[in-house]
Amino acid sequence: MLWNIFHRFVLFQHIQFQLLVLTATPNLKINTTAAFQIICNLQKRNKSATIMDPKNVNEAEHENQKGRCPRSFSSPSRTDNVSLIAPQRTISQLGINRNVEIPYWQMYQVPTAPNFMVNPYIGAAAAGAYFQNPWNKNFFLNINSFPVPPTSSINSQYKKAQTVPPFRNYNSNRSKEAKLERSWEPVSSTKNKKNKEFVFTLMSYNVLAQDLVESHGYLYKEHNRKALEWEVRWLNILKEIGDADPDIICFQEVQESHISNYYSVFEKKLGYKGLFKKRTGMRPDGCAIFYKRKRLQLMEYEKVEYFQENVPILNRDNVAIVARFIPKEVHTHGFVVATTHLLYNPRRQDVRLAQVQNLIAEIDKMAFLCSNKDGKPSYLPVIVTGDLNSTPDSAVYEFITKGILDYQNLSKRSLSKECGKEVTGKVLLPESLQMTDNCQFAEMVKRRHDFHNSCSDSKDNNLKLNYVQDLKFSSGTLSHPFPFKSAYNHYKGEDVEGTTYQDRWITVDYIFYSGKKHRESTLEDKLKLLSRFQLLTEHQLGDVRIPNLKLGSDHFSLIVKFSLE
Repeated sequence: MLWNIFHRFVLFQHIQFQLLVLTATPNLKINTTAAFQIICNLQKRNKSATIMDPKNVNEAEHENQKGRCPRSFSSPSRTDNVSLIAPQRTISQLGINRNVEIPYWQMYQVPTAPNFMVNPYIGAAAAGAYFQNPWNKNFFLNINSFPVPPTSSINSQYKKAQTVPPFRNYNSNRSKEAKLERSWEPVSSTKNKKNKEFVFTLMSYNVLAQDLVESHGYLYKEHNRKALEWEVRWLNILKEIGDADPDIICFQEVQESHISNYYSVFEKKLGYKGLFKKRTGMRPDGCAIFYKRKRLQLMEYEKVEYFQENVPILNRDNVAIVARFIPKEVHTHGFVVATTHLLYNPRRQDVRLAQVQNLIAEIDKMAFLCSNKDGKPSYLPVIVTGDLNSTPDSAVYEFITKGILDYQNLSKRSLSKECGKEVTGKVLLPESLQMTDNCQFAEMVKRRHDFHNSCSDSKDNNLKLNYVQDLKFSSGTLSHPFPFKSAYNHYKGEDVEGTTYQDRWITVDYIFYSGKKHRESTLEDKLKLLSRFQLLTEHQLGDVRIPNLKLGSDHFSLIVKFSLE
């Protein structure tokens, strides 16, 4: 009699669990097993977080993105004490759309026992297919009357389970082109360093918003249709990020409608915290920065809108994010990270140059530390990432890396050196914007000079600075105070590295980092490049097209490892 009662109770628990799984996930059409395996592998990297306990899932406050942010130099610094990302819907615990083929779920037979119950927030796929040693106790809910058993007991029960279906892999029919592998390339070493350094990994990735895939289908006519489905692309993107395990991720083309169901997985389960800025107007996507909150403290940030309604060269909807971080492991002033996605139009290099001028002015405002007695500014180390839609032979690239560009005699709009074309002239941005030709806000220049003069010896007028002398507008030449280096070489001999395909493989995605000027070259300073994830060249890529069944975007990710003194 007692045995029958006990048997019925166990059977009831088993049925209850299956009902929980089926009701919680009614619609999944993708490879759920692959999703769980990716998530679980990512979780192992962040052992400090109690990932799957629903009590620890904090719903972040939705940030109001409506309207335009006024330009203000006196606004208080914003910190990460506030919620920065849109809330995750409680029905989506995985960061994937829940569309389940019921027959596929019925293949799973989840082992049950009288002393434990599988966490319904995980689902049958993880319980039946994912096995790790040591076992992650977060996979189970602690039932009051039935405590979680020892690890060895659980593992032995799962070893006996022979009913798990084989791993269903969409990538089983990969093309031979997609097998091209990238590898890490060492650049320098931190061995024998006296000062303690903060070593971190940074990724920049244009992930291709799904709305753009569907609205520009003609660009992907030659692609595998399955590879263009968002669920397939998302798993590949997630796996790529998991393999890299970056401390900072700079995204472009993040679809706003995907934040709650997909990108929130980084905050909910993987130990990141995020910033998002949607493009202005009716655009569906924007830029984002995610950082590991265990290693980094966000001190302040600025969400930059390039749009200026009455300025034709800036009436575009592109945006950027600029953020200042301090490492939690090393005592330092920190560093600044910026990410942006500039205008695509190939014929409008002048628009992209104006957007970069605006971006660097925002970076100058955040990275500024102090001025020496001669008024020369000192800055925090800076990293600039993004899709610039500009090649390494463009005027935009030249301006960023050389720090100066004489644009007045370059051809209008394309900023090329073609003869016989109408030239740009001296005016790029109107003086009314009060953005100097040195990529600084005039108000900031005045404040710094006033502070410097108030601290200088009143008897020594030679130490006094006149900010008016530093205010240059429409001079025909742009400059900026940051000696930037590119983390990638862009060329291997005569072969060009490819980050995306636009009629041919070209480079438009970059990671720049600041150093120090030495004559005509730029040397490393506090930021040192340790290694980079190599890009493939045009010759190596050949007729490969992305997205494919291995890579989830139409851009390659850029991944580098830095050390910060």
